[in-house]
Amino acid sequence: MIKYYISYQYPNRHFIDFELHIDDIQSAEIEVQLPTWRAGRYQLQYYAKNIQQFEIYDIHGQGVNFQKISKDRWRVFTHQNQSIIIKYNYYAQQLDGGGSWLDEELFYLNFVNCLMYVEDRITEKYSISISLPSAYRLVCGLDMEIEEVEEHSQIVKLKADNFYQAVDAPFLAAKHLQHQSYQVNDCESNFNIWFYGNCEPNWDRLIPDFKAFTQKQVDIFKGFPENQYHFIFIITPFRFYHGVEHFNSTVIVLGEEEMFKQAYFYNDIVGIASHELFHAWNVVKIRPKELLPYDFTQENYFKTGFIIEGITTFYGDWLLARSGVWIQEQYFVELNALLKRHFLNFGRLNMSVFDSSFDLWLDGYAAGIPNRKSSIYVEGAVLCLILDLEIRACTDNQKSMDDVMLLMWERFGKEQVGYGIEDYYKIVNEVAGKDMKEYFDVCVFGKIDLASRINQALHFIGCELVKSYSEQSNEQLFGFTIVVKNGEASVELIEPNSPADKVLSLRDVILEIDNELLVIEDNHRFNELLEEKTMVNLKIRRMGKVKEIRLEADERHYLPIYEIQILPDRTKEQEERFNKWIEYSF
Repeated sequence: MIKYYISYQYPNRHFIDFELHIDDIQSAEIEVQLPTWRAGRYQLQYYAKNIQQFEIYDIHGQGVNFQKISKDRWRVFTHQNQSIIIKYNYYAQQLDGGGSWLDEELFYLNFVNCLMYVEDRITEKYSISISLPSAYRLVCGLDMEIEEVEEHSQIVKLKADNFYQAVDAPFLAAKHLQHQSYQVNDCESNFNIWFYGNCEPNWDRLIPDFKAFTQKQVDIFKGFPENQYHFIFIITPFRFYHGVEHFNSTVIVLGEEEMFKQAYFYNDIVGIASHELFHAWNVVKIRPKELLPYDFTQENYFKTGFIIEGITTFYGDWLLARSGVWIQEQYFVELNALLKRHFLNFGRLNMSVFDSSFDLWLDGYAAGIPNRKSSIYVEGAVLCLILDLEIRACTDNQKSMDDVMLLMWERFGKEQVGYGIEDYYKIVNEVAGKDMKEYFDVCVFGKIDLASRINQALHFIGCELVKSYSEQSNEQLFGFTIVVKNGEASVELIEPNSPADKVLSLRDVILEIDNELLVIEDNHRFNELLEEKTMVNLKIRRMGKVKEIRLEADERHYLPIYEIQILPDRTKEQEERFNKWIEYSF
């Protein structure tokens, strides 16, 4: 068994002290590894940069020689020592869903940031002991024992079956931690909701809504894979939105706390919670073969990210509508917002969602250069919408994506067997009852505009994709958007091959329009100066240099807005299909 002892002295310094005890050493050399990335974020993280001090001793307190052989790997020359102790500290000042944080009020660890494993011993059991103030309440998905050691302190003992389980169970402790739990029908699992932060949860609303979308997910997969689950919310005083999935929990960081009682904030709470719960099946268990098991030393390249993130993104919101948490109008607001993100990402025309999955490890979580890649979240969700409706059309509305995901669970997730794109393709064909090669060629592997494909799919349920244009001249006539900050208007987005694309650059600051100084609080003044003009002279600042350019409209319109609307003359059959799709009943 690998044993860890964790403590801290001065929380204001954000440093946490670790002691790693390794016994039963059988060789003259061993190698210890700190992960370089974490599950749920397919990007190298370089956690070792947060280690300030690192020392190794034998059980008598004598120093043991070691050599750092990579950015996050150490070779230890154990010689005759069968037991060693590695001491190091870790700087914990990253308050998001995948980081760690220590201050006077909160102790929060994602163990994948800061725990190590011994090469060839990653499957050994882990024991983790943490010293904390006795007044702190605790939450963690691992088995837990608590021992009071002094009047104001406690030792929390966690146990994990192996390193993979240990680093997939975040730990949070705080003096003020709010908690409620619930269960759903035909499921013995306990579901827990935890809140840390300056907030007053409306439990009378939260519990029924969480039960509703949880029940829908459990129904789809015919059970829940763990005996407990924890929704761990950290509410911050600053604006934030981030969630990370784990084997029996999720950490969700949302802000700002002043907006907690607002409708949009509540929708964020249930929206991200539904998304992360769906991950308990899709990726935690139903996992691409390249990620089974995780190799924490390097990139784990795979091309099915659109399945793990795109399908989950679509289902997260869809199930809120199907379970009655959201009314139809609210769901369409979210669905249209998804389509807006899809159509404004011109990278979808340069790189398929299949290839963009592979490039997650390159720049998948950054804006990157303009129009380079698709988003596995957004494009994957749109592909899921199309596929669900096309399966329904193929099967006279008798089958859907629910059947695809259930088979993925039964054949791969439940058995812990990794899947490839060919496996997903076969299951889709089986459910649809026909060869869906054309869908995969066009939507998954292709790089064409999907507007007509989406519209065609929507007609099955009596809906259509309606195209319009912004009333703002900069968007409709010239093809660019702006963002206003500190009284300045800077270029935020440019449609390829538009008039703006010929003369403007991203982040250009517009100083004057037709010799009139531009000082604005919002977009209104900017629109006034451009209204009904098809040619304007602009003075801009680019990389500190002031330039003058001419912007001329052509005969085309740009940056279209697409929205899903119900057909005014839909048939009774289309209405019935729609009601079954959204599970709406009178």
